[in-house]
Amino acid sequence: MRKITVLGIAVLFLLGFLLKPSESRAVEAKLGVAMMYDWWGPAFLKLEQENAAKILSTNLSDSLDGSFMLGPTFWAQLTGNWSMGLTALFGLSRNQFDHTSIAIDIPVWTLVTGAGLLDSYLDIGSSKVRRYDIDLNFERAIHKYFNLLIGVRFNYNDGESEQQLRLIENPLGIGAAGFNLKKEEFDAWYLGPSLGIGFHIEPVTNFTISLGVSAIVQWGSYYLEKKLISPNLFPYVLPYEYDLGYFCIGLDNNLRFAYLISPIHVEVWIGGRYIVLPHISAGDDGSVLDLSYKQGWITGEVDHFGGITFGAAYKF
Repeated sequence: MRKITVLGIAVLFLLGFLLKPSESRAVEAKLGVAMMYDWWGPAFLKLEQENAAKILSTNLSDSLDGSFMLGPTFWAQLTGNWSMGLTALFGLSRNQFDHTSIAIDIPVWTLVTGAGLLDSYLDIGSSKVRRYDIDLNFERAIHKYFNLLIGVRFNYNDGESEQQLRLIENPLGIGAAGFNLKKEEFDAWYLGPSLGIGFHIEPVTNFTISLGVSAIVQWGSYYLEKKLISPNLFPYVLPYEYDLGYFCIGLDNNLRFAYLISPIHVEVWIGGRYIVLPHISAGDDGSVLDLSYKQGWITGEVDHFGGITFGAAYKF
């Protein structure tokens, strides 16, 4: 995964180098800090909350808390018609997802312990995820108010679940109820291009309103390792491993209000972003210990990511 992260960053910087402006032309540029308070609903969250690939499952309650992201941003005028922007955001805090779920499945250990075939779960837990986002964007002026938008987006996130309490009871009444503790570690990545149209207007001097809508394509994968630790009968630790690949076609929407403070050459802005990504399964290697697992369940699941963006940059 580290190799994939390094490769993604290298590709973005290589594109920027190849499309750099001519040395004979003066470059208008901005360098600053970008920030975002986000809200995120991951497509893969159903698997962690015991609501995917089960015989029967439902959520009794769930809550999602956003995170705060911060990082550098750079913009440059390449030619009279082309400009480039690069922004990297890193999660200073983590997204947190709490849930209480009921599920019925067929784990292989029920056969080993002789507890029967099916098990029902009351699963109470909390997951925390840290995000890393990199966006490389190119704009070409095609009209006084409209730009062609070409971009590349890379996202990586890793997380873990705190100790989760699972009350287990065979729904057929065979065997005794007990408790499990569940621990999880997981990571996911997305990479792909986007293409769209941007609208911008300057209603008053130094104040700009920008709106962009792009079709976005993403490829990626999600890996989850889950361990159950039980004090019942005898201690055991069973690693459940899931490795999912996916392909996404969605929309990336951006709104921005920017004001240039001319005396100090500083631009400040506030806006919003919303990305919606329906998923299509592109490979699914589920755990052999989870006998009820249904491959390809992520098809049709949707990732929602949005929030408030703001920041400041020095223009030179």
